[in-house]
Amino acid sequence: MFGLRIKDTQGSFRAYNKSGYEAVRWTSDNYSFVSEIIYNVHSRKVKYGTTPISTIYGIDKEGGMRKRDAVRTVFNMLGWKFNKK
Repeated sequence: MFGLRIKDTQGSFRAYNKSGYEAVRWTSDNYSFVSEIIYNVHSRKVKYGTTPISTIYGIDKEGGMRKRDAVRTVFNMLGWKFNKK
């Protein structure tokens, strides 16, 4: 959606220096905060590093984002793209 090449948007550690961290501040109060941070990193040209992490779910293998949260995240991303906050 934003022209970024990111292998794992939800499951990796990201590192920023102090000024980078201050530039990626977010306002989302749900799962979309991760996508908002990625958007802020890209739009504010913040340098960052990532490292993948393994995700371990419980016995039932359920985990991750609920459908409602996924839909909310997509709508938030559309807002960021077209409102140019």
